[in-house]
Amino acid sequence: MKKLIVMLTALFMVAMSCVAFATDLSGNTITADGYGQLGQAAPMGYRAAVLDAQRNLLEQVKGAQITADTTVENMVTTSDVVRSRVTGLVRGAQIVVKEKTADGYHVVLEMPVYGAGSLAESVMPQTTQQYYGSRVPVQAQPSGPATGTYTGVIIDCSGMGLSTAMAPAIFTPDHQVVYGLESFSRSEAVNRGYVGYSKSPYTGVERAGANPLIIRAIAIDRYVSPVVSAADAGRILAESQVTGFLAKGNVVFVR
Repeated sequence: MKKLIVMLTALFMVAMSCVAFATDLSGNTITADGYGQLGQAAPMGYRAAVLDAQRNLLEQVKGAQITADTTVENMVTTSDVVRSRVTGLVRGAQIVVKEKTADGYHVVLEMPVYGAGSLAESVMPQTTQQYYGSRVPVQAQPSGPATGTYTGVIIDCSGMGLSTAMAPAIFTPDHQVVYGLESFSRSEAVNRGYVGYSKSPYTGVERAGANPLIIRAIAIDRYVSPVVSAADAGRILAESQVTGFLAKGNVVFVR
């Protein structure tokens, strides 16, 4: 066991030294394949496959974007505590496929992004500075009349190159915050993420409820946070004041 932990730690450090890539967080899990060669006993073959899958899983994990300023890779290189937590999560990832094929031994590992024992639980920001970095915005204000009928909001960013993140925000053009750390509790964000993601404003958007307000983004702030017009920001906040959908996290981004 000790030898396995040492090997995994070494793989972790190698993985963290590689160039990061953006990991898709639109689902609730991160998965990785691993392979072991034929010509060795099954226990050794599967062990090699698990180590390979753990290395690949670390590559996925390190590329996970937390906020616009921070990836998991940033967190593990600056915090021994986070590094230890993430290493433990990868080491404890569930084997969901284990098979012998014509080419060798194959396993698939899976770990949760959200919920108890998840990546989000280990790395989700706890302070405003961690969340926004050096660009702490002021809160946008509601404006205009509200119908009081909307159950959530869908921000349509289709065709704009939006990337996924665990804790994105919604901003106005002058960087006032419409939805962010102040809107939705960290504990709820750990359980389900700050937002849901969809490929269409009309399908896969159940998180926004039965009657969502649909807003078209006008830009993307640093790849992960939609920017909406000042008028739309005021409308979102006015409607949420009545039904509280932002505090419930009933927010979906369309990619």
